[in-house]
This record gives sequence, C-alpha cells and structure tokens, in this order.
Amino acid sequence: MGTSLLVVNPVMTYELPYGAVKKAEVNPGGSLVIVPREPRPRSDEEGYLVVGFAGSLLDRAFGTSPKAAAEINKVRRTRRKTTTPGGETTRSLTADPGAELLFVAAAVCAVVAVFLRW
Repeated sequence: MGTSLLVVNPVMTYELPYGAVKKAEVNPGGSLVIVPREPRPRSDEEGYLVVGFAGSLLDRAFGTSPKAAAEINKVRRTRRKTTTPGGETTRSLTADPGAELLFVAAAVCAVVAVFLRW
C-alpha cells in the first residue's frame, strides 16, 4: 500500500499524502469529501470532493460514501505513524482516453450539426 491517497475526478486528479489528510467525511448532500489538515489556498471549499461518490441514488441506496469514508479513515489512521505530518498535495489534469475520445466525438457532432443547419 502507498503513502498517499489518490482522488481521481473527471477533470483534476489530486494526490494527498496521508499525513496531509485530516479526515474523510460525508457532507449533508451525501457526497464524500476529503478534508485536508491545512485549508486549501484561495478556496472556500471544505475539502476535496470525490465526484465518484457524489451522493447519487445508487450511492444512497448502497451507502457507498459512508463505507468509503470509513475505509479511508481506517487506512489514514494506520498510515499516520509511517508518514510525516503534512506533505505536499500534487494536482494534475486527469487523462482518460475514453473520455477524450467522447469529447472529440461530441466536438465533431457539433461541427457537423452546424454545417447541416445551413
């Protein structure tokens, strides 16, 4: 197992060292949020929203957000002693070939629709 938590969202990916994670919790909307020890600069957000656990109907039916939060908190507690407090959170663009292909297909459809309209 690694020393950091990887949050992969549709646009951005965040890698947070376990020492920089305060806790994982479920917000009132049912979404999973990773709360950092230090607040994010220039942000009013409560933490890092995990889009895959964003309070959907299936998520509410099967309780996946609370289960994921409990598992992350359990792993975080075991890693707390092996990692240094804090640490640098890295952020990068998410690269997914399937999503990129669908984006290009949507752009092509939009261009074709413009030409068919004339």
